[in-house]
Amino acid sequence: MPVLDLPIFDHTKPVLKDDLRVICENATTVWIAYSNERLKNTADVSDWRSKIIEWVPVTPSVLATNRVTFETILKQCELEDASDCHFFSNENTVEIWLRKKTKLKLWVSVSHTEYAVLLNQFKLHAGCDISITTVPQDGQFEHKTLSIRLATCPTNHLEDLACRLFKKEAHTQLDHLGMPQEALSLLKSACNEKNGLILVTGPTGSGKTTTLYAACSYIQTLKTYHVISIEDPIEKDIPGIRQTQINNQAGYNWSKALRSVLRQDPDVICVGEIRDAETAKLAIEAAYTGHLVLASVHTSSIEKTLKRLQSLQVESDVLKQCLKAVFSQQLKAIDTPNGTQIALQVEAKCFGSN
Repeated sequence: MPVLDLPIFDHTKPVLKDDLRVICENATTVWIAYSNERLKNTADVSDWRSKIIEWVPVTPSVLATNRVTFETILKQCELEDASDCHFFSNENTVEIWLRKKTKLKLWVSVSHTEYAVLLNQFKLHAGCDISITTVPQDGQFEHKTLSIRLATCPTNHLEDLACRLFKKEAHTQLDHLGMPQEALSLLKSACNEKNGLILVTGPTGSGKTTTLYAACSYIQTLKTYHVISIEDPIEKDIPGIRQTQINNQAGYNWSKALRSVLRQDPDVICVGEIRDAETAKLAIEAAYTGHLVLASVHTSSIEKTLKRLQSLQVESDVLKQCLKAVFSQQLKAIDTPNGTQIALQVEAKCFGSN
């Protein structure tokens, strides 16, 4: 079992770990291993492995080239089943962090020169303008099994980059979300309403869009409804649902999109996010006048959701008459004997029905 004494990446600096080693298990499986113990020679491998803190898979091509490329980054994201990939620039290097099971961890660091190439590749794939570096841009693209949503952010060093990663797989059904049974029953009951407002809330990355997609698909199984969703951006193509995407540069914002959708005679409207007073007012009016409206609000609890709507000048009396239910959800990492598992925790409250 050969042991390499040097890190595979020149700029890699393990976080809170004293030593970095690479052990080649065989010709095709390679792992980065972090340990507090220094490996003296090959004979110590068995003993040292018992003290390993964490194993992280990497592709053999990374070892062969000693370079981080567009392909190896996305391959690493697939191997680790990462939900996000972040590029954080500092004075001398750019750190690449992966979010796995709600936790961020450093994968590797690259030089500014290497990052400039990577950044342009990601921006080109996402349809962004590589000549623009001083204002944020966003876009999306697909690569093999992944659908990637990208956003740039100018910083005091370079443009930072955030990539949200989705698997291009069959759409998740409502029963397969992992939602607690009581909350699931309440959500199904709310989706059976002919009109009113259903809100899904939670922090970034809590699965709000996935829940909205699953709810819209569930509604389609109840009856042939005309369902239209307004999104920024469209994250997945959902069969049977008409989807329209916000385009702020063209003046097609949330409120304008909602007005346009209302003229399409929909039965059900899904609003990706209520962000401003005008969108909130239009969504409430749509729910009040015979449409079933599903929407998300970026808050962390039901109480804060109601306060947020009040801050958007939604009248309490009108809200009471049309609000059917609020589902506040978040993902929690839970340590189990089989390793860390992700649980969907949901606080649900119904406010009335027809």
